[in-house]
Amino acid sequence: QFLFFFFQAEDGIRDFCLSRGLGDVYKRQGINAEYMGKIVYNAAALGIVMDIETNTQQFFDKHIDDITAISVHPDQVSVATGELGPKPTIYVWDTNTMQAIYTLKGGISKGVANLSFSPSGDRLAAVGIDQHHMIAVYDLKIGKGAIQCLEQGDTAIIADIQFRTETELVTVGPKHYKSWAINNKSIKAQKGPTKEILICNAFNGTDCLVGVGDGSLQIWRGNSMSKSFKLHDKALDAIFVNENHVVTGGRDAKILMLNKQTYAQEHKLDLGSMLENSLSPQIRSVCFSQDQKKLLVGTYGAEIYELSTKDAKISEDTKFAVKELMKGHYTPQQKWTNEVWGLDVFKDGDRFASCSDDATLRIWSLSQRKILKWKNLNVDQNEKELPKDSKTGDYQDQAKARAIGLDQNNDYIAVGCLEGTVRVIDVNTLKHVKLLKNRKEWISDIKFAPDNSKMAVGSHDNFIDIYSVPDFKILYKLKGHSSYITHLDWSVDSSALQSNCGAYEILYWDATTGQRNPSGASAYRDEKWCTWSCVLGWPVQGIWPAAVDGTDINATYRSNKKHPGDYHLISVGDDFGKVSIYRYPSLKKGSVPVVGVGHSSHVTNVKFNKSDDMLISTGGEDNCVFQWKVEYK
Repeated sequence: QFLFFFFQAEDGIRDFCLSRGLGDVYKRQGINAEYMGKIVYNAAALGIVMDIETNTQQFFDKHIDDITAISVHPDQVSVATGELGPKPTIYVWDTNTMQAIYTLKGGISKGVANLSFSPSGDRLAAVGIDQHHMIAVYDLKIGKGAIQCLEQGDTAIIADIQFRTETELVTVGPKHYKSWAINNKSIKAQKGPTKEILICNAFNGTDCLVGVGDGSLQIWRGNSMSKSFKLHDKALDAIFVNENHVVTGGRDAKILMLNKQTYAQEHKLDLGSMLENSLSPQIRSVCFSQDQKKLLVGTYGAEIYELSTKDAKISEDTKFAVKELMKGHYTPQQKWTNEVWGLDVFKDGDRFASCSDDATLRIWSLSQRKILKWKNLNVDQNEKELPKDSKTGDYQDQAKARAIGLDQNNDYIAVGCLEGTVRVIDVNTLKHVKLLKNRKEWISDIKFAPDNSKMAVGSHDNFIDIYSVPDFKILYKLKGHSSYITHLDWSVDSSALQSNCGAYEILYWDATTGQRNPSGASAYRDEKWCTWSCVLGWPVQGIWPAAVDGTDINATYRSNKKHPGDYHLISVGDDFGKVSIYRYPSLKKGSVPVVGVGHSSHVTNVKFNKSDDMLISTGGEDNCVFQWKVEYK
C-alpha cells in the first residue's frame, strides 16, 4: 500500500506561464488559503491540500495528466481542477473528504487553461487550450454539472477568466479584453479595446483589475479602461482582493498592498531581498488568510512562503516574518526541456539527494519532509558562477544534472551532467572535490562499488568509465555497448558489473580488469548483486507488461531487505506516470503490481530508503519528487 508526501510544485506555484510545446497559456490560480491553516495547490496530476501546522498533505488523485487550472469555491471547501489532454476532465472535489463532487466533461478540448467559480459557486467557467479557446459554463446547481452554454473565446490566448456577477464574466489575454453576458443557454461577448498584453484579472466591486505585461495595473469599468497605474518593473502576474486591500505580485519579485478604495500604496515587500535562498522569487500567486495576518506567496521557483504579521492594520511600517512552507525543483530553461532524473539515498535511512536541469543538487529529509540544504551547480570547480548559454539564455549543459551517486561512506556525492561532466562534491561542505570530464554526452548512471574502492559512470557515449576512489583517477573505459548506457549495478564483492543500454543489451564486466565477459550470462548466473536497478535481466522479466517497448520502463530498484513473506520487492517507474511495486524476483509475464499514481510525466527514477519503509520517485517533466510510505500487509 502506498501513502505519499509531495515535495515539489512542478514549474512554479503560479498564475500564468507558457505551456510546453502548445504555444498557449496555462492559467493557474496557484495557492489559495483555506480555513484552519490549510492551503490548496496543484502540481503534476495532483490536487494537494497541505496543513501548514503539521506539514502534512492530502491528495486528490483522479486526474490522468497535468493539472493546468485550479479554482477555489466561495465556500472555501470545494475546489475545481482541470487537466491537460485531448478530452480533458474537470473535477469539483471536497478538500475535507478528497472525494469528487462533480465530474465535468465535454465542451473543452486539448486541455483546461482557466477555471473560475461564480460568486455563489453555482456556476463554473472554463477556458480550453484549443485554437478557439472555447469558453464553457457549467451549471452546478440545477444541471448538476451539465454545460449551460458554450462559445468560442478568441483565436488569441486567453490568460484569465473571472466572474463579475452570476451572469457576467471577463476574459483577458494578449491584446484581448472581453466582457461576457450569460442569458439562459447562450453567452455573448463585447470586446474592449486594448493592444496590451493582459495577464490576469480580479474584481474589486464593479472595477475589473487587470495585470499587464509592462507591470501596470489597469482599472476597467464597463468595456473600457478607466485608469492605469505603473506598479511593477516587470509583468504583473497576480492580483488578490480582500476586504481591505488589493494585493499585487510581479515578476520583479515585489508585492504591493493597495488601499481598496483609492488604490494608493500602503505597503511594499521586496521578496528578492527578503528571501536569501530563493532561486526564482518572481511572484506567481498571492493570497491573504481570512484573518489577514498571513500572506501566502507562490513563486516561479516552485516555492511557497508564508509571510505573517502581528499588526492589526497594515501600514508602511508593518513587518512581516517569512516562513518557507515548500520548495522544489523548477523550470528555468526557456528553450529546452526541464527534467528531474538524479536520485540517490543516504545510508542513514532519512536523507536522500536529487538533481535536475534546474542546475541544483538538493538534500532532503524524509522524516522532516523538507529540503535540508542545496547547492547551485551553475558554477565551475572553483565555485565561480558560469555564464548562461549565449544563444538560448538557459543554463549550460555542464550545469544541468541528470544522475547522482553517493559513496558508501556518504562522504561524496557524484553528480553527472548533460554534457558528460561528473562533479564530485563533498557531502558536508557541498564544495567541489573534483571535476571529471571524459565524456561528451549525458551521464545516465553513477554507482560506487560496495567496498568503496571504485566508481562506475555510465554515459550516453556508450561507455562505462571506472574511477579509483578517493583520488578519482580513471582506471578503465568499458567499451562494448552499441547504444547509450541506461543502468548499471555492482556485484556484492565489487568484482563485477552488469549493465543495460538503449539497444536492450545486458552485458557483464570484470571490474578488476575492465574487460567484458562474453559468457557473463552464465558466468554470473548466481552472482549476488549489491543493488538491482537494471530494467532488463532474468529476475525482472515479469515487470514488463504486454505491448510495451523497451523504453517504456525507465527505472527499477530492489528493496534492501526481504519482505516478511521472504521475498524482496522491486519498484518500477514507467513512461505512463505510474510507480509500481512487484515481488522480486518477478518472473511471470503479466504479474500484477501495487500501483501508485500522481505523476503526470514519465517517472525517471525510484529508490527505496535504507529501511525500505519509504520509496522516493522523480517525475521527468512534471519536475516532482514524491515520498511514498510502503506499508506491509
